[in-house]
Amino acid sequence: MKSLVRRLATIGFVLGAGLAPLGCGSDSGSSGFDPLAGAGALAGAYDMTFQATVTFSAPPETPDQSFTTAALFTIEDGANGAVELTAVSVRSGLSCTLSLHRTSDLTAVLDPDQSCTTLFGEDTFKTATIEGSITLAGNTLSGTATGDVAGSFADIAYTGSYDGTWIGTKRP
Repeated sequence: MKSLVRRLATIGFVLGAGLAPLGCGSDSGSSGFDPLAGAGALAGAYDMTFQATVTFSAPPETPDQSFTTAALFTIEDGANGAVELTAVSVRSGLSCTLSLHRTSDLTAVLDPDQSCTTLFGEDTFKTATIEGSITLAGNTLSGTATGDVAGSFADIAYTGSYDGTWIGTKRP
């Protein structure tokens, strides 16, 4: 079990790579112009740190696990006025790309029903649902991330939930 917990800590960036369905968009008016389309001031690259706690529902009696991990976030214009966020783990190089919509010049939320699925070697599989939001204040990007996680490690199935926060600085 200790190997499972250690492995989850090394791949934790996927748990917090995303952000959530809290509401999005704006009234575009009769002109069809949406002032919140695209990445706007959020565009750029950010060095991020994620701190979270995973609460396991299975296997039984698995203790909660807190961890910290790092990722590079790249935020840019996506399709159809969306915002695209790609998180790349500093430790493993694994990535997850998610679609968001801005709710103001400096905030965004994840589009509903997104998750990241990753295969690690032959025996570790994980899917994480992702909910949360991001806010930019000066050069500091912060956000919340929560969701469910399920997978297997060495033929041991696990499920649980996570709750964490991202914080980081925009690269020049």
